[in-house]
Amino acid sequence: MRLTHFVGVVLATLAIATADYSPKVTMHTDSTVASDLRYFDDSPNILLLRDNKLLISFDDGKSFKPVKETKDNHVKSFEFNPIDNRVALAFTTKNEQYITTDQGKKWKKFKLPDYNSKLQVHSASVDFNGYLDDILLSFWFCNDHSAFDKTCEQKIYYSTDGLKSDPKKLGIDAAMCKYTKNVAHWATAKDNLIVCVHNKLNSFGHVVESVLRASSDYFQKSNDLLESGRAKSGKIIELRAEKNFIVAVVQNDKFNTKSKVSLLVSTKLYEFQEADLEIDFSYGVMIFLDSSPTSLVLAVMDYSRSMHEFSLSTMYASDSTGLKFTKRLENIEGNAIQKVQTIHGVWLANTAQPSDHEGEKDKSLLDLLIGGGLDRDVVSSYSFNDGIDWSPLTIIDDESCKVSDGCSLHLLSPTEEDGLGNYVTGPTPGILMAVGNKGKKLLTDLSKMTTWVSRDFGATWSSAIDEPCLFSFGDAGNIILAMPFVGKNEMSTLDYYFSLDQGKTWTKKSVEKKIFPTNLITTIDGSSQKFVVSGLFDKTPDVPMDDEFSDVMYSFDFSNAFDGKKCGDSDFEDVFARVVGNEKPLCYNGVSEKFSRRKQDARCFKSKLYFNPIPVEEKCTCSEVADFECAPEFKPSDKDKNVCVPDLKKINEICKTLKSSELKLKSIQKKVLNKCEGNVDIPEHKFKCSELLEEPGKPGNDDSVVPHEIKSSLFKFEHTIAQYAYMEEGEGFGPDNIVLITMDRRAYISNNGGTGFTKVPVADEITRFFVGLVPGQVVLMTNSDTIYVSVDAGNTFKRRHAPSPPRAGAIISFHKTDTDTFIWHGEDKSGVAAYITRDGGETFNLLKKKASFCEIVGPHLQDQNDENENMIFCTTVGDNQRGAWNLESSNNFFKDSKVVYEHIVGHAITGRFFVVATVDTLKYSLNAKVSLDGITFADADFPADLKVTSNYGYTVLGSESNAVFMHVTTSDKDGQEFGSLLKSNSNGTFYVTSLEQVNRDTRGYVDYDRIEGLEGVIISNTVVSEGGAKKLKTHITHNDGGEWNYLTPPTVDAKGDKYDCIGQPLSKCSLNLHGFTERPDYRDTFSSSSATGLMIGSGNVGEFLQKSENINTYMTRDGGITWREIRKGYYMWEYGDRGTIVVLVNGAEETDTMHYSLDEGRTWNDYKFAKEPLKVIELATVPSDTSKKFLIFGTRDKSTTLSYSIDFSGLYKRQCQLDLDNPDSDDFEYWTPSHPNLPDNCLFGHEARYLRRIESSTDCFIGSAPLGEGFKVIRNCTCSRRDYECDYNYFRDTDDTCKLVKGLSPSDRLEDFCKKENAFEYFEPTGYRKIPVSTCEGGKQFDKWNAIACPGKENEFNKHYGKEVSGGKLLAVFIVPLLVFFFATWFVYDRGIRRNGGFKRFGQIRLDDDEFQPIENDQIDKVVNKIVKGGIFVVAGLFATVKTVRKIDGVLFDKLTSAIFRRSPGRRNYVSVPDFDEEEELFGSFHDNYEDELEENSGLAQEFPDSNEPQDDLNEAAEDVDSADSRLFDIDDQSDNESPETANSANSN
Repeated sequence: MRLTHFVGVVLATLAIATADYSPKVTMHTDSTVASDLRYFDDSPNILLLRDNKLLISFDDGKSFKPVKETKDNHVKSFEFNPIDNRVALAFTTKNEQYITTDQGKKWKKFKLPDYNSKLQVHSASVDFNGYLDDILLSFWFCNDHSAFDKTCEQKIYYSTDGLKSDPKKLGIDAAMCKYTKNVAHWATAKDNLIVCVHNKLNSFGHVVESVLRASSDYFQKSNDLLESGRAKSGKIIELRAEKNFIVAVVQNDKFNTKSKVSLLVSTKLYEFQEADLEIDFSYGVMIFLDSSPTSLVLAVMDYSRSMHEFSLSTMYASDSTGLKFTKRLENIEGNAIQKVQTIHGVWLANTAQPSDHEGEKDKSLLDLLIGGGLDRDVVSSYSFNDGIDWSPLTIIDDESCKVSDGCSLHLLSPTEEDGLGNYVTGPTPGILMAVGNKGKKLLTDLSKMTTWVSRDFGATWSSAIDEPCLFSFGDAGNIILAMPFVGKNEMSTLDYYFSLDQGKTWTKKSVEKKIFPTNLITTIDGSSQKFVVSGLFDKTPDVPMDDEFSDVMYSFDFSNAFDGKKCGDSDFEDVFARVVGNEKPLCYNGVSEKFSRRKQDARCFKSKLYFNPIPVEEKCTCSEVADFECAPEFKPSDKDKNVCVPDLKKINEICKTLKSSELKLKSIQKKVLNKCEGNVDIPEHKFKCSELLEEPGKPGNDDSVVPHEIKSSLFKFEHTIAQYAYMEEGEGFGPDNIVLITMDRRAYISNNGGTGFTKVPVADEITRFFVGLVPGQVVLMTNSDTIYVSVDAGNTFKRRHAPSPPRAGAIISFHKTDTDTFIWHGEDKSGVAAYITRDGGETFNLLKKKASFCEIVGPHLQDQNDENENMIFCTTVGDNQRGAWNLESSNNFFKDSKVVYEHIVGHAITGRFFVVATVDTLKYSLNAKVSLDGITFADADFPADLKVTSNYGYTVLGSESNAVFMHVTTSDKDGQEFGSLLKSNSNGTFYVTSLEQVNRDTRGYVDYDRIEGLEGVIISNTVVSEGGAKKLKTHITHNDGGEWNYLTPPTVDAKGDKYDCIGQPLSKCSLNLHGFTERPDYRDTFSSSSATGLMIGSGNVGEFLQKSENINTYMTRDGGITWREIRKGYYMWEYGDRGTIVVLVNGAEETDTMHYSLDEGRTWNDYKFAKEPLKVIELATVPSDTSKKFLIFGTRDKSTTLSYSIDFSGLYKRQCQLDLDNPDSDDFEYWTPSHPNLPDNCLFGHEARYLRRIESSTDCFIGSAPLGEGFKVIRNCTCSRRDYECDYNYFRDTDDTCKLVKGLSPSDRLEDFCKKENAFEYFEPTGYRKIPVSTCEGGKQFDKWNAIACPGKENEFNKHYGKEVSGGKLLAVFIVPLLVFFFATWFVYDRGIRRNGGFKRFGQIRLDDDEFQPIENDQIDKVVNKIVKGGIFVVAGLFATVKTVRKIDGVLFDKLTSAIFRRSPGRRNYVSVPDFDEEEELFGSFHDNYEDELEENSGLAQEFPDSNEPQDDLNEAAEDVDSADSRLFDIDDQSDNESPETANSANSN
C-alpha cells in the first residue's frame, strides 16, 4: 500500500509539473496573409510566400526576412528537391528564375532561352534526377500569368550542371518528361535517361499521334517505346513515376477529355504493357494513392456528381507487376482514404453506407462536404492488409461505445500537414491523431466532434481533446501540439494544447491574439521539438462576412521540456506493426515489422534531429494467399479473389503463338520483391490447345472466350418503367446519366450508362420528370407542391416547394440558358396560374393568373433587343368569350402585359420562328401568325386551294433548313386522318404544298422524319386509299421537299430471294417503312446525326405498307438511295460510336440474343445477353448515338422490368486515326451525298463531302473525332431547276413545272397582297422561288419578280422607292450636274485649248506626240493639259455623267422616260415570241431539256434571265414608310446568294 501510494504521489507530482510547463512562444504579424509556408527537409529553414514575395526563416519560424535576390520579382511559387534537401527553386512570372543549393542561404538567378517578353509564366514544374545535377523544367507561358487558356504555350528546358548555367531547350516539343533513375527495373539504364511524351499535331491543332520516347542525351538521339496500341491512337495525358513503376495514363479518345483512360505500366526496361483496369472512368476521377513498391493503388471517383471531391470512389490495387488490378473497397466517401505514413499495407478510410433516414431533411453545406449530398451514413474503418479486409475503429477508453453494439469511432480527418505542405498521418512509429466522433456514423456537426489519439497504427483509439483541432507531431510523436479550429462559441481561438506523453495527458495554454489556425507544421520528418502555427486574425470582428484579416504567426519551442533530458536505451520499447489484439503481427510482403519507440511515460526526449522511423524486418513463412498472386495466364475469379482461374483468352493466344498442342501452366507465382521464406507446392494445370475454341460467352461465365469484348450486366426493377431519359452531357458530368421512374412512382438515377441504378432517396411519390434545355437540368414532379431540382444530371437533388400543386397535364417551361429560371403551372382552389422562379425554385412569384401555359420565348428569338430579351408568352382565359384563349406577352415578367391575339388554339417555338395558331371567328377558319422577334407578327399565308377550318389543326414539324415545315390536317375522319405538308419561305410567311395526303394519327403526330446529318433528306408516308383502312406509301425527298420519290427497293431479301414485284414501276413496287406515328418511342429515328448516311427502318417491299406480320428490317448507307434487307421480321435498332456499332434486337418475339454489326451492316454477329428469352420493351442508348453502351429493357411477367446494360467499351484497342492534313493516310474517307435523279453530286446548289470511316478500318472506334471539321463544300454549282421550288399558290405539275393552283389567276396575287392593312405593293410571280438553303450561283434564274403599286397606293409606293418627281429632285438630279458639266467644259476650253492654239492646233496633235508643249504656269494648267492631251476622255466623261445620273436615281429616270416614251417603270419589257415545233408541242419533249424550255415558255409572263446577262437593277429603295405595320413586309426572304434585284423585291414583301 505504501508503494502504491508513493507511485501515485509521484505521478501526480509529474502531472502538476507538466501542467506548469509552457513552451517558448514567439509571435509576429503581417497585414498580408501568407499563401505558402514550408520547411526545407532536415533543416530549421522555412520558406514563406506572401504577396508574391519570397521570405525565409533560419530559426524555425521565429523570424523571417525577404530573400534579397528575388525582391524585385513577382514570385509565383517555389518547389523543393524531394531527394536532395539542399535544393529548391523559386519561380517568377518573368524570365528570371532562382535556385538555391544551400537550403536558402544563397539564391542564384538563371534565365530561360528564347523567352518571349510579351508572355508571362503562368505555372512551372520541375523534375529532379535525385542527387545528380540533371534538372527538367516545364513552363507554361500565357498572355496573363493568372489566366490559362488555349493561347498558352508550353516549353521544357533541361540543365546538366544544376543550373550553374542557363538551361537549354529540350530537343523535342514534349508535353511532359520524367527521369527514370529511381525506378527499380530502369536502374540499369544511364543515369540521365528520361522518358517524354511527344504529341504530333496537325495544322488543326489536333493530336495525330501520341508517342512515348526515351533519350539519354536530351533528344539528340532517341527511340520510341510504343510501336502500336492505345497510346499511338489515343493521347498520353500523364506520365508518373510511382515507387517501382512508370505509368503512362492514356486518354483513349484523344478528342474527349471525359473519355475512358487506360494505364500503360512499365514492366521492364523500355517496355510498357496495358493494365487490365477494366472499368469505365476518365482521368479527372482517377487518383494515385500512396503506392507500395509491390503494388499500384488507385482511387477511382464517381465524377458524375457536381461536387466531385465529395463523391463516392472505389479503391483498386494491382499485383506486383502493376498490370492486374482488383477492387479493394467501394463507396469511399469522396477521397477519404489515407495510407498510414510510416508502414506499408495500413489504411484508414470512410465509406458511405445506406441510411435509415432517407429524405428526412434538406442538405446542409457540411452534409455535402461529408456525404456529397447523399442520404448515406459515413462510417470509418481500417485495414492492415492493403485493403483486403476492413474493420471498425475501436474506442478503448469508453465502455459505453462497443463495436459489438454497432458503436465505433468515425473520423473527419486523420491527417496533419507536414513541412512540405502534404497531408499525412504523421511520421511517427504508430502514433496517430484524428478529428471525429463516436457512434454509428460520422456526424455533420463540427461542434459535436472531438480529437482522438491512437498508438497502434489506427486500430484502437482514445479520447484526447474535447474539441476538433489541427495537430502536429514532434520528436517522433513524443510531443503533440494541437490548436482548435472550431471553438465552442466562435471560430477563432486563444487556446492551444500539447501533450508530452504521446497523447495520454494534455495541457491547455493560451496565445496572445485570437486566430483561426490555417497551418500547423514542423520539420518534415517530425523529429524537431519546434513548431510553427499560422492563422488569420480578424481585424473587424464586429463586421461579419468581410475579408479584413491579417496574418499572425506563432513559433513554439519545446526543447527545454524535461530540462532537455535525452532518453536512454531503457526509455524505449519495441512496437510491432499490424497487431490486432493479442494476435501475432500480420506479415506484409513476406515480413513483419517492429519499431523502437519511447515509452509513453518516459520523461525525456529522443532528441535525434532529422531522423525517419525505420522498421526492423523479420521474415515470415511463405503463405499461398498472402505472398503469391495469379500467374500472367490466370486471373482472380469473380466469385473469390483469392482463387486464380484460367484466362482462356490469353492461353489461347499462347497456343497460337507457340503452336503447341498442350500447355502446362502454374496458376500462381510469388509476388515480385516478396521476402518470405519457405516453399509452397504449386500444382500445374494442363490445357489442350485444340479444346480452346473461340465461342461466344454466356452470361455469368467469366472463364469463356468471346470473339469481341462485350460486357453485360443486369439490373431488376420491381415495377414496369413509366418514363426514362438520357441526360445531355455537360460540365462536370458525362452523357451516361439516366433518369428513370417506375410505375410505383419511384425515381432512379444511373451515372454509368445503365450498368447500375440508384433509387433517388426521397419519400415522395414521383409522378413524372421534366428535362430542361440546359444540359443537366431535370425536375422531379410529385402530386403535391414538392419538387426536386437537379442541375447536375440527377447526381444531386434539392427539395423545393412550388406555390401550388401542378395543374393536370401541366409541363414546366424552362429557360434556354439559365437553370435558375423556369415557369411552374399550378392549380388550386382559385384556379390555374403560372409562377416563375429565378433562383432555382427557392422562391416563386406569381406570373399570371388564369394562365393555361406560359413559355419563355425571349432567348429563342432571332432578333433580340431590350424589348424582347425577357419576353414571355402566356395562353390565358379570355374575359369576354367563354372558353376562348388569348395570347398575352410581357417583357418584364408580367408587371404589365398586352393581349397579342384573341381566340388562339396554341403557340410554339421552332428554331428561330415563333408561330401562333389563331381562329378567325367570322370565317370559322384556322390561321397562323409568325414572328422572328416576338413583337411584329406576319400572316402565314397558306395556298389558296387549302382551306383550314377551326375544326382541323396543324402541327409545326421543324425549321432546320431555314424554312418552317407544317402539317395541316385536311381529313380528320376516323381512320383516314391525313393532311398537307407545307413548307414556308425563309421568313415563315408564305407556304406552298410540298406533299399531299401525309399521314397523321388521332393525336396529331405526323409521319415526318427529317434525316439527321444530311441536308434536305426527309421521309414521309402518304395515305393513298379513299375510304376503308388506310393504305400508306413511303416517299423520300433529297432536296428539302422540292420533289418527292418512292423508295427504291432492294432486288433480293435477306435470304437472297428476289421480291415478287421487282420489275414493276415504283408506284407498284417500292420500299415502304413504318413511320413516326407507329413507333412506341418517338425518340427512335431512322437515322443518327452522328452516323452520316446510315438509316434503318422496318417495313416491306410492295405497293403499300403492310401490317406487322409482314415486317422486315432494312438498311441504307447512302442516305436512302439504295436499301437492303438485313433481317426478316421487326427489329429495334440503335447506333453506337457514330455508326461503327449497329445493334438490333427482336421487337416482335421473345428473345435472349441481340445482333450487332461493326462494319455498318455488312456482316452481323450474335450476342446472348440473357439466360432466358424475354419480351424486349426498348433498346436505348444516348441520343447522340456516340456511346458504346446500350440498354435493353425487357419483361417476362409484365410486373417487373429487367434492364440489361450491354457495353462495347472494351471492343476496340485503338481510336481511328484522323489526319485532316493527310486524308489519304488515315482511317476515314470522303463521301458525297447525291440526288438519285441527278447526274452530278450537286445538292442545294453545292457539292459537299462528309467524312466517314473507311470499310477496312473495322478495328477502331471514332469517338469524339471532329469529323465536322472535315466537312467540305467542294464547289457552288450553277443554278438549275433543282434549286427552285414552287412559289406561293403554285404547285408542281406532272411535267415538273410550277403552275397556279386551280381557280386562281395572276390577278389574284394583287388581291392577296393588297388587301393587307397598310400594304402598297404586290409582285408579279414567276411561279418559282429559290430553296432557302441553296447556295447555287449563276445559271438559270427562275425567281425574278418585280414590285408593282397596289391600286390607289401609287403615292406610298413612289415614296417608298423614291419615285415621286419634285422640283428639288429635278434640280439635284439634272440641272445641277448639267451646270457643273458646262462649267467644266468651258474651263477646259479656256485654259487648255484656247491658250494653246484653239481647236486647229488641237486637231494637229496626236496623243503620243512628244512635240506638243502646252502652256503650264501652275498645277491647274498641268491638270487641264492632261485632260486636253487625253481629250477623248471628255466625251467619255459625258457618257459617264449620264450613267451617274441614272445611278443616282434610276427609278426617277424610269419615271421620266416612262412619261416621254410610255415605258413601264421598275421592269424590263419583253416581247413573247412563240418559237416551237408543232410536233414537239403535240407529243411533248419537255423533260428532254425542261430548263431551256422553261425560259422560252410562252405561257409565263416574263422570261427567266441568265444571271450572266446584263440586267437593269430594280432600283435601290429609299427609307421605309414610317409606319409600324410596314414592318410586316420587311422580313428578309432571300438566300445569301440572291441578286440585289431579288433582295430588294423580297425585302419589300
